[in-house]
Amino acid sequence: MKLCSCSMTYQNSKLSDKPNEDYFICDDERHIYILVDGVSRDKIEGRYPNPSPARDVSEIFAHTVYEYLRLHAGCTSVMEAVGIGNCEIAKYNEKIKWENDFLPGTVGIVAIIEDRVLYYCYIGDCYGLKISQAGEKYFFTECQTNLIARYGKKFTAYEIRNKICNHKEHPYSYGVLNGDVNAMDFVVSGRIEIDNDEKIILCSDGFDDLVKNYSGTDLYKMSLEEMERKTENKDDKTVIVIE
Repeated sequence: MKLCSCSMTYQNSKLSDKPNEDYFICDDERHIYILVDGVSRDKIEGRYPNPSPARDVSEIFAHTVYEYLRLHAGCTSVMEAVGIGNCEIAKYNEKIKWENDFLPGTVGIVAIIEDRVLYYCYIGDCYGLKISQAGEKYFFTECQTNLIARYGKKFTAYEIRNKICNHKEHPYSYGVLNGDVNAMDFVVSGRIEIDNDEKIILCSDGFDDLVKNYSGTDLYKMSLEEMERKTENKDDKTVIVIE
């Protein structure tokens, strides 16, 4: 199956000193696609950390996963690659020896395509969807942060980061790849069949209003530039469209 992808990333417009913490890799030859979104950091003395450790772990994870999949192609390798990528984040965080309770982390989607089947793993609040030429729109990911976004004001930042994040037993739990082995409890894997006339869209949550609110017919026709213009989210925005 011949694949062609286009991709683009946009820096947030929230803070002038906040770098783009999204990162992506597209390899149409090997059918490997990775999109990650670094978890925003706290300001230090009124300034956002730049360079950002969230950007660092996003790059570390993406390249670790890519190199593993490049050498170990196969649908069974995706979850293994994510686990190895999380271990590399742990090494980074241990080396830096963070003094606070908020370890740098990232979320995202890893996908490979073999014989008209897309195999994927995801964690967090990025989006993956399939769109047919007829306009049918199918999400194969579910946002894991919906509940904490709704009820998060009940908890302190410390509780969210240490008692809820990566704690499966909590009713509002969600996952972040920050080197914690418990993050793997939140990695969801699956497979979907794809046809020649279908498109796959992978995007960070900066595009959430776009993929939720526009029809499959509209999304199928949009260029990357149109996608950016039509979204109001001020967060980092990254998208990969695979045909």
